[in-house]
Amino acid sequence: MRRIDFLAPSLLLLSCSPSSPRPDLEAELGGLTLRLWSSPARIEIADPDGRVLFDGLPAGPLEPDNPPLVAAAVRHADAEWETGFGTFRPVETAGPWTAVERFAHPREESGAVRFDLLAADGATIGSAEASSPATGEILLALRAADPDHNRISLGFACTPDEHFLGMGGQSWDVDHRGRSVPLWVQEDGIGKDETDDYEGLWYVVGRRHQTHTPIPIALSSRPNALLLETSRYAIFDFCSEDPARGRIEAWEPELRLRVFAGADIPEILRRVSDRVGRPDLPPAFAFAPWLDALFGSDNVRRVAQKLRDLHIPSSVIWTEDWRGGNDGPSAYALDEDWRLDRDLYPDFESLADDLHALGFKFLTYNNTFVVRDADVWNEVLAGDYAIRTPAGDPYTFLGVTFLDTTLIDLSNPDAVAFTKNVYREGLLQGADGWMADYGEWLPTDCVLHSGEDPEAAHNLYPVEFQRLNRDLLAEQHALDGVERLFFARSGWLGSQPLVSVFWAGDQQTDFSPGDGLPSVIPMGIGLGIAGFPYFAHD
Repeated sequence: MRRIDFLAPSLLLLSCSPSSPRPDLEAELGGLTLRLWSSPARIEIADPDGRVLFDGLPAGPLEPDNPPLVAAAVRHADAEWETGFGTFRPVETAGPWTAVERFAHPREESGAVRFDLLAADGATIGSAEASSPATGEILLALRAADPDHNRISLGFACTPDEHFLGMGGQSWDVDHRGRSVPLWVQEDGIGKDETDDYEGLWYVVGRRHQTHTPIPIALSSRPNALLLETSRYAIFDFCSEDPARGRIEAWEPELRLRVFAGADIPEILRRVSDRVGRPDLPPAFAFAPWLDALFGSDNVRRVAQKLRDLHIPSSVIWTEDWRGGNDGPSAYALDEDWRLDRDLYPDFESLADDLHALGFKFLTYNNTFVVRDADVWNEVLAGDYAIRTPAGDPYTFLGVTFLDTTLIDLSNPDAVAFTKNVYREGLLQGADGWMADYGEWLPTDCVLHSGEDPEAAHNLYPVEFQRLNRDLLAEQHALDGVERLFFARSGWLGSQPLVSVFWAGDQQTDFSPGDGLPSVIPMGIGLGIAGFPYFAHD
């Protein structure tokens, strides 16, 4: 097994030979050194010890039909999104890339470095700015001059021994060197293919890098950390096409990359978490074993008592069928009502009291699906709380229960208030929190109450769901002081300070790579690097 020592001292990485020309501009930003070469265009960021943190590729000719492994490039593209069961397949119709040939007019202004992006024919195709929001951090922003250019690529050099960790809940790899990692919030899939090719039952079987929690944060062994500040689809190519060249692509007219430095990996990750935020320390009951118990009040009591009788450590009973369940054709299935099922749990309040008396916290289950004929269907439609079609009708799709399903529109404050009020009922009946499940299914062609682009809102939908849950539990804690938590499986930038515990989602109960037991190790490591320290799996 190859060993990667991320805490060993790094080699001094000098990208310029003694005969290389001096940079056209050298500036100190946040204790780091930024160097620009105008022609051919190239950018470099180094720390005070001279280690190169970001070694930008030089400008050069584009290779036909290949990604732009050059300093930077822009283009226009349209994407059609095919979707099924929470999995998304982008189909691009793209124009040619236009490469940046020169960095023109480099200048220092108001504590920042600004310069223009010129094509080979001298046309201005964009502008750029480098600034330092904090010590040990540089924000590099590239903007296309033509708003029609909605793809930007930024190239970087890879050293022969460089490795790349992070990228959130990636189930197949810990080290992503040699891989191109697409980032888009979606279902993990059932099983995992070894590639990212969309073939066969692509809407059921997962791709290699398909995940609920793709986070655009990478940790390099240089050492540095890279954070792409975006809510849209993005690509990190870690030297997959060329072992010496990689790139980052943002699907929008601006690419905002934060580069973090530090004396060692812990300091770098501290600076990253300073930027993205940190979760609160969960209550103590989060750190002992939890157990799922279903099938009604009597069985939940039986399981809880047996755990105590046998002195089996456990802090939580989690009852996900509290809203109802039934025996389906192949397995027991949860109902998609939102409120307590009094047939299955007629004495829910006293059940909660009994579990609390035994020393358990009592967790339940919620999501944002609204299924036709569910108990809240008419309320949601009457209140106009669902996502909509362009014609103004509720946007429905084939959901997990194979029935017409829509989603709560989390951009609508009234819909958020309605959701919180229904969830609060469970707290008042004795629940101590829940799984805040799903969050990956927001269609890219729906209409939102806010009027925002649903393609830009898609990755942020789980963040808004987590904000709703966190705010609700904080409001209730202020009233009664009871310790509670929710746990989630999907996320994006912005989830870091909101989520108490992340869990790995649904794996296959086997030892298969990518989606079996071995997959939870890389997922936990990748999420930890991306700012989620509290992680669990089934």
